[in-house]
Amino acid sequence: MTDGEEGKRIVDTILEQKTRHHLSNKEIAILYRTNAQSRVFEEYLRRYNIAYRIFGGQSFYQRKEVKDLVAYLRAVV
Repeated sequence: MTDGEEGKRIVDTILEQKTRHHLSNKEIAILYRTNAQSRVFEEYLRRYNIAYRIFGGQSFYQRKEVKDLVAYLRAVV
């Protein structure tokens, strides 16, 4: 399974569980082994408009180097 497939599968499972068991976002957690995995999950959660919060780390999109790159790309465009 690729990272993208895993992210999609997790989000599909979340949506299914929320519908079937009427769960709120506060009742769901995603545990992952390394911070590198957070990016894929964040991408899919954003794509499907599922609100999320990261504990014990920093969001991929809030990291300084990512913000700097995005700002540079905006300036270039």
